[in-house]
Amino acid sequence: MVMSMRVIAGKAKGRKLRAPAGDSVRPTSDKVKGAVFSVLAQYGPINSFLDLFAGSGAMGIEAWSRGATQVVFVEKDRKAYQCLQGNLQTVGFAEAVLLPLDWQRALRQLAGTQFAVIYADPPYTAALYPSIVSSVKEQGVLGPRGLLCLEHPKRIQLQLGDDWNLLKTKHYGETAVTYLTSSAAQLN
Repeated sequence: MVMSMRVIAGKAKGRKLRAPAGDSVRPTSDKVKGAVFSVLAQYGPINSFLDLFAGSGAMGIEAWSRGATQVVFVEKDRKAYQCLQGNLQTVGFAEAVLLPLDWQRALRQLAGTQFAVIYADPPYTAALYPSIVSSVKEQGVLGPRGLLCLEHPKRIQLQLGDDWNLLKTKHYGETAVTYLTSSAAQLN
């Protein structure tokens, strides 16, 4: 069965998006997506957005629809990548950058490119959160006032190093999203 979602705001509002059939992708619900972008709006405009573990691309497409001028999608699963390409065509987002790579290789390739928001929604069972947090820091891909958003199961307590400030963790049913900044960041 193919799950459908929609773009909830901005220039592509109402456009239907698809997720590939099977277990390879767990799309972020419209409810969570709307809540995430409400939180992000509190910290200013999103100019650049990295959709790590992009799946269908719903989060990055939402960022673009709401005005992000640079969006990079990272997705290594072949079926999800093809679905992502179709979704980008559906909304007319020709300038999107797609990296069909493993997330670590993609971060190394993007080293030094800084994003206002990095959204990471890895497979819940993979226990990748500590590696993601340290790799984002090592590769310098988060801008000086940037936000790292980690989607994870509510039951998981994330372990953060001294390099990060926890802004908040919001719960949406069994899903949680944790918002972090670099300890060097100065947010208003």
